[in-house]
Amino acid sequence: YALWGSVALLAVPVFLGHGMFNPKDVPIALGYSLFSLGLIRILMKPQLPKSSLSRHTWLSTLIIASGIWLAAGTRYVFLLVFVATVGIVFFCLYFFRSHIGIEIRGLKSAFFSSFGAFGFGLLLLSVTNPCLLFRKSPDCTFGLELLPAISRASFEHPGIGPTFLAGQILESSSPPWWYVPVSIWSGTPILIALFCLLGIIVATTHFFAFWSREFLPTASSPLNFRVAFLVVSLQMTLIPVLASATGSVAYDSQRQFLFVFPVLMVFASLGLAVLMWVAGRIAVRALLPRSCVLLVAAAALIIPALESARLWPYSYIYVNPLASINGFSKNWESDYWGASS
Repeated sequence: YALWGSVALLAVPVFLGHGMFNPKDVPIALGYSLFSLGLIRILMKPQLPKSSLSRHTWLSTLIIASGIWLAAGTRYVFLLVFVATVGIVFFCLYFFRSHIGIEIRGLKSAFFSSFGAFGFGLLLLSVTNPCLLFRKSPDCTFGLELLPAISRASFEHPGIGPTFLAGQILESSSPPWWYVPVSIWSGTPILIALFCLLGIIVATTHFFAFWSREFLPTASSPLNFRVAFLVVSLQMTLIPVLASATGSVAYDSQRQFLFVFPVLMVFASLGLAVLMWVAGRIAVRALLPRSCVLLVAAAALIIPALESARLWPYSYIYVNPLASINGFSKNWESDYWGASS
């Protein structure tokens, strides 16, 4: 299922198309995903107090540091995003620890390990590129001066211009709340989106224990699953929700949220796993229903891949058939990267 999800990510024309032209947001997507992976690993197997650092902890620390180096090294504002992510995750795990099933001792250990990994990533970033924020001045910033510099560099960016989305020109003030999710889902192929929606529904209900664990055989344990769900859900929703809540318009909005697509493929893979599990139980002879699910899963990869090849090198202009039912040119942005000129 993980292999299918990886191929599905490359089959999404928007992600692949931007990957051919975009030197900023694809490394951010990779860095954010690495950060989430490292944080999940630390939470699943926290380092015991007064014990030597295990290979698992060292590898998790390196994964988090690499994620910070890639994402925050491209846009320093992701340092704030990662701090907020760690804070929200541990807040939720602490106050809902009885429901989630995590022990206080392991939670404290994971907390210190996470911020130790964060410090290592910040050190790596400071050593390799300490002057990234200051394109007009050679001065470097460290310590307490770093957060104000992040704020200046990230939020005092001059306006690029309006965004054209779903037939509307969105100015820099008071955009509709739905513009971020519509932008993301319009670029997601329909079959992959259906797998993803199923995965989100099943994962959410499992997280809140609306259904028994038996319905979700892919989870190694309820604790591991709930920890992973919490972290990847934050990667999918934190920045989009903040963008909608603050009324900020992201120019060519899809490229600003490419880090959401890897999480969507995680949920799509989960949806596929659940469908295969259900297909094996709806009939005595389970081969036929499972074969049908596999055919749909293959079509979910092949159809957008063919569409991406048809649009090449303009794959990033893709919108799915439902989004383009009223036409493309009068509803969606086209050649953002100017590849046709």
